[in-house]
Amino acid sequence: METGPHDWGAYFRRWDLPYCGTMYFRNNANARRLVRLWEHFMDTQPEIEDEEGLFLAHRTLKGAVRCRFLEPRWCWMEDEMKSVYPFEEPIIWHHVVGDIDERHRRAKLRNDRRLARLEKEAR
Repeated sequence: METGPHDWGAYFRRWDLPYCGTMYFRNNANARRLVRLWEHFMDTQPEIEDEEGLFLAHRTLKGAVRCRFLEPRWCWMEDEMKSVYPFEEPIIWHHVVGDIDERHRRAKLRNDRRLARLEKEAR
């Protein structure tokens, strides 16, 4: 996949909602700023979903980071996409587990990140 001049890329369910299942980040200052800001939003606003935090970070940087909209085949979810993109050939296929399970998994990841940071600061 050619990434061009973009700092990061994701498949977007809507123009304002990236899907965090398949993403890439260029190893540069812009992408690192975006990821740090995304992490900040997730730490300070635990009620928002990962996708919302990422878009909020991207929007906050107001064009300083360049985003590539990935085609659906890079983030394929059969139930959602087959009827909309019947001729698309999936490259990365995501299997959807229950929403509750996914929310618990994300909450645990956020809590683990916070705990690791607190432990590091305590040293």
